[in-house]
Amino acid sequence: MNEAAIFYDKHRQGLGREFLSMIKKGTDAISINPMSYPLQRNGIRRILVGRFHYGILYCDEEE
Repeated sequence: MNEAAIFYDKHRQGLGREFLSMIKKGTDAISINPMSYPLQRNGIRRILVGRFHYGILYCDEEE
């Protein structure tokens, strides 16, 4: 993620910070309601990261 943030900052200052902020919002949303995002396959779910070409992949695991 840090490498992606550096890449975005090279294109426009502050864009890397915006990217990391969107990642944080995505992980927060997963924490709140993990079952609300589409199931891809083999128990893997995905949430897209706003306007960036990234998605967060995760699976449900019992603690």
